[in-house]
Amino acid sequence: MKHQDHGQSLQELATETRDPRSAQIDTLSTEGIIRLMNETDKTVAHAVEKEIGHIAAGVDLVVEAIRGGGRLFYVGAGTSGRLGVLDASECPPTFGTDPDLVQAVIAGGEKALTSAVEGAEDDPAAGAGDLAARGLRQEDVVVGIAASGRTPYVIGALEKARALGCRTIAVTSNSGSPMAALADVAITPVVGPEVIMGSTRLKAGTAQKMVLNMLTTAAMVRLGKVYGNLMVDMRPSNSKLVDRAIRMVSLATGCGRDEAKEALEAAGRNVKAAVVMKLGQVSPKESVRLLDAASGYVRRALEMAAREQLARMTLEEKIGQMVMFGFPGAAPSPEIRDFIARNRIGGVILFARNCGTTAQLARLNGELQALAGQTPRKIPLFIAVDQEGGSVVRLTDGVEVFPGNMALGAARQPEKAYLAARITARDLRAAGINVNFAPVLDVNVNAANPVIGVRSFGEDPELVARLGVAAIRGYQEGGVMATGKHFPGHGDTAVDSHLALPTVPHDRRRLDEVELRPFREAIRAGVGAIMTAHVTFPAVDPAPGMPATLSRRVLTGLLRDELGFEGLIFTDCMEMKAIAGHFGSGQAAVMAIQAGADMVLVSHTPSVQQASLEAILAVARAGGIPMERIDASVERILLAKQRFARETRAPEGGESDGAALQIARKAVTLVRNDAGQLPMDPASREKLLVVEFALKALTGAEDQIQGAAPFAESLGRQYRGPVQSLIHGLDPGNAEIEAAVAAAAGCDRILVATQNAGVYSGQARLVRALAASGKPVLAVALRNPYDLMAFPEVKTYLATYGYQPCALQAVSEAITGRLQPMGRLPVTIPGLYPYGHGLATR
Repeated sequence: MKHQDHGQSLQELATETRDPRSAQIDTLSTEGIIRLMNETDKTVAHAVEKEIGHIAAGVDLVVEAIRGGGRLFYVGAGTSGRLGVLDASECPPTFGTDPDLVQAVIAGGEKALTSAVEGAEDDPAAGAGDLAARGLRQEDVVVGIAASGRTPYVIGALEKARALGCRTIAVTSNSGSPMAALADVAITPVVGPEVIMGSTRLKAGTAQKMVLNMLTTAAMVRLGKVYGNLMVDMRPSNSKLVDRAIRMVSLATGCGRDEAKEALEAAGRNVKAAVVMKLGQVSPKESVRLLDAASGYVRRALEMAAREQLARMTLEEKIGQMVMFGFPGAAPSPEIRDFIARNRIGGVILFARNCGTTAQLARLNGELQALAGQTPRKIPLFIAVDQEGGSVVRLTDGVEVFPGNMALGAARQPEKAYLAARITARDLRAAGINVNFAPVLDVNVNAANPVIGVRSFGEDPELVARLGVAAIRGYQEGGVMATGKHFPGHGDTAVDSHLALPTVPHDRRRLDEVELRPFREAIRAGVGAIMTAHVTFPAVDPAPGMPATLSRRVLTGLLRDELGFEGLIFTDCMEMKAIAGHFGSGQAAVMAIQAGADMVLVSHTPSVQQASLEAILAVARAGGIPMERIDASVERILLAKQRFARETRAPEGGESDGAALQIARKAVTLVRNDAGQLPMDPASREKLLVVEFALKALTGAEDQIQGAAPFAESLGRQYRGPVQSLIHGLDPGNAEIEAAVAAAAGCDRILVATQNAGVYSGQARLVRALAASGKPVLAVALRNPYDLMAFPEVKTYLATYGYQPCALQAVSEAITGRLQPMGRLPVTIPGLYPYGHGLATR
């Protein structure tokens, strides 16, 4: 085949050189050939990745052209031309585009789609003529495709386009090509030699298809053809596409199939209109009006619906939306009923005091939402809970309770963090809950931290960010708004903010490197909400005693302006002593909103809740809170409620299959086995003494623990020998210590299950006394793994990071040799073991 000379001989082209790796391909087995092709194909994505900047520039040209009334033309020959035809033909069914919007011109015409048309690619005049025959206009953009970068037919087409003033893009696989010289944007993924020399339908063709897919897909996203990642601009013209359209409406709005089908029919089979109708709570006619005004962008239409709703609200209704209150009992209290009906509050927070079975909770939340539905605006409630996993959970009956964050940190598997969050979201949605105050994104670098500890994924900011982002995806893909907390970071404090006002004294560089990193990644991942910390950060706000929750420099300056967060800002509870003890909850509620908070959380006391509402209203009426500040928050609240506070079916997927136990097994960490005690023989007849401490809430973040089984009971299911059990209070005195030592005299081995022994000195004294008895002692930390610091003489030590039944079963399996410990410390045990340490028993 003849080629016009454009400065490079054929053998000089990267795509035309010989690949030494495949020089003997004809001697390989069938599987060997496939493996070789697969290995060489792996380089294609990397070549395309290097061109992302140029591809993005090309997308911007396409978007600009189409917005200006232009069209997109692909021009190519042979394989390249067929790839252009394929991409163009897929746009109408995928994105609902007019068939003329994206067109493809191939050398040799339609016949060339199935047969080689010899000589067609050598005629530059034909390329120009074929484009002219399509009515090429100045507003159009032309994409020339050729692996060599020098195909005359394509060059002629690009020259014609430039002469008319069209914007041009070249997609080639060889650097410095003549086509690139004719292009406003040159995209050149250099894939190198092909596995079969000269056959550019292989790696070069794969790279071209990837680039073309990116050009049209990204352009259509930018043009509003997609909502989320759903094809909402499709045309349901046959039964298969109607079924797909129903699914799109269902996924976009969270409603069931029947409801989605009804909405789609009401909207005249217009997927976009059905979505806006459901999420914006407007009529079919209104949804079309909003879409027209928003130039077809679903998200813009929904924003317009929220702004129109906002414009109809009174000041009192707006302020009501900015508070979230709690209440006692398994049914709505008279006070919460009144707050919803009269004050139109925006949300409710639930604790264990409200939660029985899932069915009971669903009824409770249904009643709360019904009360909101009876108000004039019918704005649904945010119903929130702290279901972190581990020691901080509110729902336990009929749901899967997962190990906490530090167990996930020890397991080191983001996919497990995602799975736990996705299943949790399923359970929460089934109970009528739409906001989870999780995940904790604090980096626990302080072994003395009294309130975070095992609630953190660990001490490494990268690990916390990676697992936190996975959890955020799991919650939000399951239909529950995730909340990263406690901003800007509560991990390096030695004071519990439920009890006093802590300080993080580090400079800004350190905050950027440690505390802020997980929040940055969460924001990039699209976390719906962030909760503030009642902690002072002098490096951000030097005002003495100014907690982040009340600081404009922190909430607006740092979180909004610098980090670019556009979601909701929740305060932590304003009845905590760090706030109430220094400012008073009412005054603090005002200060938080002035600082930039969207929703103020008052969890417990009706009188404090009423006072907070009245304080906010009084200052707002006096002009002390600008209306622009209020409207910005309420608009964010309304938009977030469109996404998360709608009535939905339980989300798909997230089946359990024993996921909590799987995670617990991955988390068990053998820290020390100096005496070689582990694994124990499960069939041994040695008498084992199990000493443990009564489980109870240890921090203000926890609810009272109910129904937790003793460790000895779990171990007894794995160990066949005799087991004696002793359960003491958290801080045993001398008499209890003496009783434990006396009991040890009649046993062969001792297992002690500790809970934050560094805080409760009686536990540490008891363990040391048992170790001095001369009997082998095995210690298991059921909460923070730092306990070994309080009794470093103990020779055998395991960490479980939790006391949930799954954690007790997993560590019992590890003790008796049924499980190989695989966890690694997600924190340093100061002076003893580094981050990442972990032993095996065999």
